[in-house]
Amino acid sequence: MANIGTDQAVTRREHVQTIEAKRVVETDLFGGLVTNGNFTTAVDTADADTTYFGKAQIGTATSEAEWQIKKITVSGTVTLIQWANGTDAFTAEWDERAGYSFS
Repeated sequence: MANIGTDQAVTRREHVQTIEAKRVVETDLFGGLVTNGNFTTAVDTADADTTYFGKAQIGTATSEAEWQIKKITVSGTVTLIQWANGTDAFTAEWDERAGYSFS
């Protein structure tokens, strides 16, 4: 092994293929598992003050009740972020976003 002086920087990155090949795991604020994998994201700017953001597993139809939907509304200097049916669970249909109650 070569002798490395104190003025030389050494960097080493190990690759563990079994870990790097796994898909991303998203967790909620309390560390609970939300879902595995990548997501399809949908954005609908309904009007100047209202925007809907939806997220679902890739390949999920917009008519399936497997979307997480949040609604962002702006009123003056206040921005409000609310969830479809009051939950951040993946249980809403993107096609029905305007019909949900948000809290």
